[in-house]
Amino acid sequence: MSVLPAQISDAGALVSTRRSHPASSPASSTAVVPRRLGKGKSCLHCRNKKRKCDGKQPVCGPCEQANIPGCVYTGFRGRSMIKILQGRERALQEKIAAVLGQDVDSVDWADPNSIEIIAPTPRAESLPQFQFPSGSSSGGSVGSASPGPMILPIEVSLSKYYESDDFPPPPLADTLANALRSPKCRYALPELSDPRETNDPALRNALFLIGCHFHGGDLVTLEPLFLKRAQKESYVSLAQVKGFLDYLEASVLLASYFYLTGRGLEGYNQCASTMHFAIACGLHTIAPPSWGAESSHLLGGAPRTTMELGRRVRIWWMTFTLDRWGGRFSGGLPSSCPDDDRISTIWPLWTEDYRSGNLSNATDHSVTSLYRPETGVAIVGNDAPESLRVKSTILLERASTLGERAAAAFIGTNLNNNVWHDFHTTDRALAMFIGSLPPLQPHDNADIASLAVHPELVYAHVIANGAVIQLHNLLAKAGSSNSNDRCLEAAQAAMNVARIILLTDAAMSVTFAVTWFSVSQILGREMTSLKNTYEGNYSGPYEGHLEYQRVQMFKADLKTLLGLMRRLADSYTSVSPQVNEIQRWVDKRF
Repeated sequence: MSVLPAQISDAGALVSTRRSHPASSPASSTAVVPRRLGKGKSCLHCRNKKRKCDGKQPVCGPCEQANIPGCVYTGFRGRSMIKILQGRERALQEKIAAVLGQDVDSVDWADPNSIEIIAPTPRAESLPQFQFPSGSSSGGSVGSASPGPMILPIEVSLSKYYESDDFPPPPLADTLANALRSPKCRYALPELSDPRETNDPALRNALFLIGCHFHGGDLVTLEPLFLKRAQKESYVSLAQVKGFLDYLEASVLLASYFYLTGRGLEGYNQCASTMHFAIACGLHTIAPPSWGAESSHLLGGAPRTTMELGRRVRIWWMTFTLDRWGGRFSGGLPSSCPDDDRISTIWPLWTEDYRSGNLSNATDHSVTSLYRPETGVAIVGNDAPESLRVKSTILLERASTLGERAAAAFIGTNLNNNVWHDFHTTDRALAMFIGSLPPLQPHDNADIASLAVHPELVYAHVIANGAVIQLHNLLAKAGSSNSNDRCLEAAQAAMNVARIILLTDAAMSVTFAVTWFSVSQILGREMTSLKNTYEGNYSGPYEGHLEYQRVQMFKADLKTLLGLMRRLADSYTSVSPQVNEIQRWVDKRF
């Protein structure tokens, strides 16, 4: 039978005594009733166990029964609820004053009209122009402005303040708009609209979402809010059949966000639905001479201005390249877009061409013509920056697919002539593409650290050389010496770009991880071959032999690649397994 605490048993005896002897004297009753302790006067042990304490010292009743040698009492001074609420009110006022850029004591909190937003707006500076070879224009996305200092005037704890559908406060809107013009964002996505000048709620919130992602820091906690807003407004826009271009751009930005944050399946599904909608609107057939007029009966009708035509072209290629890249390199899922020969939309032009109405540089050549060297589409010296990004991404996806097919045909006894034809024409197209790219380094003696590298140009160099490796790597592993030479040539060219990125501290796209990992495989295979050569043919020391010196050079290149891959892994966790794999290989063999 359990033993009750003394005060409880005494209280029970008192009740039974009162019931059996109703005429008991008041003095005897009050002497037995235990006095209730005030708040915070229990001993620490009883407080932690959440049981009643009689407050006796040095040992209270419950602790004495539990054989605890001594009680510990601490002073406790409680606050009234009014004081607590006043403290919370003061803390909230301080946070709001910090956001508004005002002194907390200078604001009349009883008068909302006295609250004014006076926080400074960050100013944007101009990016250096990249001069392409003669015959090209310097207009368009090359002259976009880069953000100034990333000032964070927003307290993330106030995120509930933005749960309404109102436009974000100007300091937050300015900060996120600047993040969209940062080099890091421009390496990952084409030039984007300014969310402050966008009327469509779905597109505006999708742009703010991308801005939160690329700004990083505390603002990433606002991503779920803008994601929820963008999705809700997209459904409203689609249901009301209004602003179909805004809907498409918002939708492809949501797909990009899912891919960038490692949510591949969500990105694939979002991009697939966007692709189907874009095709239904005729965005895959924007070409001269009609410029999509045959699609006038479809949703959106024919383009009304050349600027609108340019926007349709840009949104189409954003969707197309994301569909090709995302499906291929995020799980091997099938593409949602039609066959290449059904696509006739022109390649992206310079923004100035759309603005001036000069579309004479546009041709009816599209995706399939890129794989045919005789068309000259793979010669890109005068292409707009966004055209370089699109063409290099398409070549990377095609090279990866053909590389697998060619290796299977090379190993098997039944050679497929169609595969080899596509393989060789794509290889020639890649050679023409890389050979016509403007160099990142104007001349050999240029100071690399002072170079103003252009995002789209760096992207094209990295991705195109990665495409060569994707095309030849499996054949090289199967024993093709020609493919092995092509892989080494592309790996060395990619390493030249890697050193420039490292020395200039340039931003990178997550797509670069495909190339960096492929280059590490080529270098690792060559290092193993060279090590076997000098260890099998020479006796130590090996320092004087060329094979040993080349191994040391490749080890330095691997160290550079690991540094770049770790930088990517800091922003994209999907890159971390590849970083660990390269590091384990280096630790095991060298």
